[in-house]
Amino acid sequence: MTELISDFLSMPLWFSISLGIVYVALFAYFVYTIWHYRHHSLR
Repeated sequence: MTELISDFLSMPLWFSISLGIVYVALFAYFVYTIWHYRHHSLR
């Protein structure tokens, strides 16, 4: 686990930023999909 963290810290900054953006986008899409289905199933 510590090797993974050290590898992540040794990555170039642009790569970690783009990876973080991808993770945030996927998480936001996941939350939006759950909210969308819950909102429509209440009706």
